[in-house]
Amino acid sequence: MGKTKSLSFSFLAITCAFVLHFQYIVLAQEHVASSESEALGLTPETKRETLEIIIGGGGGGAYSPAPSPENNCPPPPPPPCPPTRLEKARAALLKFKSLINDPKGYTNNWNNNTETCNFRGILCGTFPVDNQQAVAGLDFNQAKFSSKDCTNIPLTGFTGILDKLEELTFFHVNSNNFSNQIPEAITKYPFFYELDLSNNKLSGPFPNEVLLSTKLVFLDLRFNFLTGSVPSQLFEKDLDVIFINNNQFSQCLPANFGSTPARINLKVVYLMK
Repeated sequence: MGKTKSLSFSFLAITCAFVLHFQYIVLAQEHVASSESEALGLTPETKRETLEIIIGGGGGGAYSPAPSPENNCPPPPPPPCPPTRLEKARAALLKFKSLINDPKGYTNNWNNNTETCNFRGILCGTFPVDNQQAVAGLDFNQAKFSSKDCTNIPLTGFTGILDKLEELTFFHVNSNNFSNQIPEAITKYPFFYELDLSNNKLSGPFPNEVLLSTKLVFLDLRFNFLTGSVPSQLFEKDLDVIFINNNQFSQCLPANFGSTPARINLKVVYLMK
């Protein structure tokens, strides 16, 4: 009897399991997924977020443009460095050489094989404003320079040199053929102390540029062809030396003649010829 009950219970359990499995299969067949998202078990919210990630490349729905194509062009080269003070002076000096007649060969070593500071008649120094090397002085005494056609050399303009070098402290060019006006530029040179234009071809009235040059302490204008009067302001300047004899000045000495601290060589300035 006990054995019969045990068999009946086992049969009943197997039957129930079979029925439940059959119902599950029927229910699964009755509900077929209508979309890929449903098959994956995605809710509408999850679906929207997934689409945004795929389309926009990020969350929040913000539009992200396609990346720009890579620029393979090399960067432009940096601009060239401006010329140094010494380089600018060298260019001005070589240009000056090309425009003059040099009967004594004074500028023979002004060439590509010679450093600027080793040019004859050139003195270099450190310019205090920016500590660059610069041409600090020109000494062309007795060089007998003239223009290519053996006439005078203007101090300014195309052939000039005095108006090209703001770093100058002195300009000594006695016994040459410089003419024309003294350039106004010298009044702005911060360290211009000495001007020697004696025995050249200066003409016209006394150069006012000399009066406006605030640093000048040495002035030599002897043996030129200056005319007219000697301005009284000359004797108010703090000059150490004034040489203006052997010109063609026509006026008596100014009343303040004795107030200058300079050592003067005038030689009856109003009668010099």
